[in-house]
Amino acid sequence: DSSFCGSKISLSGDKRIATKINGGDSWIWDTAVLGTIPNPTSFKIKILNIGVMTPSNVDTGIMIGLSSKQKFRPNGNNYYTAGCGWFLFCHGNLYTQSGGNASGNTRKLNVGDIIEVKYNKENNKIDFIVNGVDKNVYFENITNTENFDLFPAIEFANNGASVQFE
Repeated sequence: DSSFCGSKISLSGDKRIATKINGGDSWIWDTAVLGTIPNPTSFKIKILNIGVMTPSNVDTGIMIGLSSKQKFRPNGNNYYTAGCGWFLFCHGNLYTQSGGNASGNTRKLNVGDIIEVKYNKENNKIDFIVNGVDKNVYFENITNTENFDLFPAIEFANNGASVQFE
């Protein structure tokens, strides 16, 4: 759905690859894309490129998680100012302003890594699994008080950052 794809993102013809093509290169979380399947029990994202790195942004690049359509901002920041999602940051930590308890972290994510996001709506839990290894990185007791459907969401900071929906 192109209305949920930021203007600084290029989508491949099959819409499986999303790449940030311009604007911002240092902590500028200014573009994002939302998947089309509501409340997926599981989805996978492969990191194709972290993007252009500078001394001031060596740990930025990509966030992967879930967000609602109602609050999603394709041309803005979702994990913090919009407060509409639960994300695994590419340096391995969890971020949300939407509520819930974060547990664990993983190593810094790299090109080629495949991140699986598992969503258990009944138990209000989101798990993140990297390259098939479950390191107990999750959100639990997530607060989705409006009971909005949640969709796969990717945020980008760095130019050239690219992911593929598996």
